[in-house]
Amino acid sequence: MPTQADSQLQLGDVLMEVSIMERFVECGGVCRLLEYGVTRDGFHMVMPLYKCSLADWRAALPHDLRSCLDMQHLFINVFRKVVDAVATLQAGNVVHFDLKPQNIYLEPLPGTSEADFWMPPTETPTFSVIIGDFGESKMFPPESSSHTLRPLGTDFMKSPEMLRNGQHTALHQQRENFDRRRHKGAGPPSDVWALACVLYQLIFGEMLFFDPDYFRFFQRIGFGAGPTIQQPAAGRLSRTPAVARLVSLMTERNQEARIDLRKVQAKLQDLVTSGKRGGADPLPVYRPAAARPPQGTSSPHDAPVAPTTSHAPALDAAAALVTYPGLPAAAPAACGAGVDAHAAGTVQLTPAVLLGPAATCRCVSELSAAALQCIVVVSASAVRPQGHGGKGHWMDLAAALEVPCMHVAEKRMGVEALEGLQDDVRGYEKVLVVWEPGVWTHAAMVAAALAMQKHDMLCCMALTRLRRCTLFGKLSKEQISILHNIRT
Repeated sequence: MPTQADSQLQLGDVLMEVSIMERFVECGGVCRLLEYGVTRDGFHMVMPLYKCSLADWRAALPHDLRSCLDMQHLFINVFRKVVDAVATLQAGNVVHFDLKPQNIYLEPLPGTSEADFWMPPTETPTFSVIIGDFGESKMFPPESSSHTLRPLGTDFMKSPEMLRNGQHTALHQQRENFDRRRHKGAGPPSDVWALACVLYQLIFGEMLFFDPDYFRFFQRIGFGAGPTIQQPAAGRLSRTPAVARLVSLMTERNQEARIDLRKVQAKLQDLVTSGKRGGADPLPVYRPAAARPPQGTSSPHDAPVAPTTSHAPALDAAAALVTYPGLPAAAPAACGAGVDAHAAGTVQLTPAVLLGPAATCRCVSELSAAALQCIVVVSASAVRPQGHGGKGHWMDLAAALEVPCMHVAEKRMGVEALEGLQDDVRGYEKVLVVWEPGVWTHAAMVAAALAMQKHDMLCCMALTRLRRCTLFGKLSKEQISILHNIRT
């Protein structure tokens, strides 16, 4: 119960959440409220424990670009269910303001097996979709404007107008030059923006606007100019033009020009039927992939907001390093002394981290087939090298692939450098680390640091696993100490 003056706002939010769920108690796409009440300590609400969240379900599916595109017909049909549920809310004058995969729950349809729930055999979802967590939501009277000046929602899902809401707090309103008429606030178009983020994350398994530098994200989305969608997201969307056009319409900076929910539903209908009508850009034939359901069942209400790369399936120790089929093997002489023929090829340390010698990875088509999102070049010198196989060569390749290329110098490698690199590559779903002759152990350090960051299970066992591999077996005590000291 409220104990301080500012707690009255929380009381209003709780009552609003209860009112919304009671209003939609007969609607299948809205979380049900089973019971609620008051004790000496506070309010209590009882809701069903659904199978999992949409974030949990998507995290169990493959994240490589080819699988994402092969399964997008299923993802589009799941998204249509999400949009229909949000449309039900908007028809009742409710704006959610915190739509994200963690707040969307799934429940298997009657008779659905465990395997079919996690990987439906056809493009038709084998579960129902439920919108939940109305702690940030608002229900507006029919005759009033459905907008708020309160900053609500999850940061990287917020629309530009919602980000700007933080600029219209009581402190700003006290300024002489404050003009309330210049800012309309956030309303139903904010949910459309968030739904675009959900659609992208559903298809590609990554957040659309995630940026490790929050200030840069805030300025670019809330107050910037030019395209809102940048690399690597723009590159992924270019592989599915119809979805790219829809996401572009849903992420228009000007909320007045942003597409509304009814038009989103119509666009989705056209998208799934275009193949039958012989239209342009039909969805590819659905091809199921192998799913890895989570080992434990946790409450979907506590699901984390982190990018889904942190949920990548674990690799056993024997498969820690395998030759990566998309890139060629190398001759030992090209990689430096002490490296055997197996270790000289391009290898996959985790689903998100590849490692290979610069002398053998030169072909744009091979790199493109590997669906890389970022390249990290490790060299002996802090000065940018030129020539075939050097960073100059990789900068050209990266430009052709439309992916960023980063440079790490052997002489400057330490805890701070590796931590900075971890921040720089956060959010990329597949990173290739390449090394020039003579610095392959330092490249191994870089790969290990990125693997520990991008793979939950590797945080505890990466070093033990790496010591069993030929390529990593000769790390010095100093290098191992650096890996022990970096944050993951």
